[in-house]
Amino acid sequence: MLQPFERSSGPDPYSIHRKLQDSMQSLVGIFRTEEDLAKGIAAVLELKREAKGVRVEGSRAFNPGWHLARDLTNMLLISEAIARSALLRKESRGAHARLDYPNPDPSFATVNSVATRDGEGVRVTQAPIPKMPDELRSLLELEPAGVKC
Repeated sequence: MLQPFERSSGPDPYSIHRKLQDSMQSLVGIFRTEEDLAKGIAAVLELKREAKGVRVEGSRAFNPGWHLARDLTNMLLISEAIARSALLRKESRGAHARLDYPNPDPSFATVNSVATRDGEGVRVTQAPIPKMPDELRSLLELEPAGVKC
């Protein structure tokens, strides 16, 4: 945890954070394409390499740069998971909008995307949505008088 203090050179955590925000906004934002998502994943992987050499200045007492240096690891991991999940989902549904796949695909309504660590990276697979237990399904099927669920 103290390695960022020991480095005399390297990027500061704020510059990496800014690049991550810019990449996610412009390449993995609201409207996505396969090309942009692939570029977004490449950008995140490059930032992960860059973040390994991050340096901070000052002391350990209330040092937001040091906190950000530690947080970057998780931010980059989650950003990779988001981008890889979006790349795998070749449809538009809800808040996930793919310009290259503008319509919903019924097959994606039956699966969840599952992101797991794979070494230092992320692997995304799809798993079937578990069947809803009958007692829960019966609750959803009940419609009180005059109320449509």
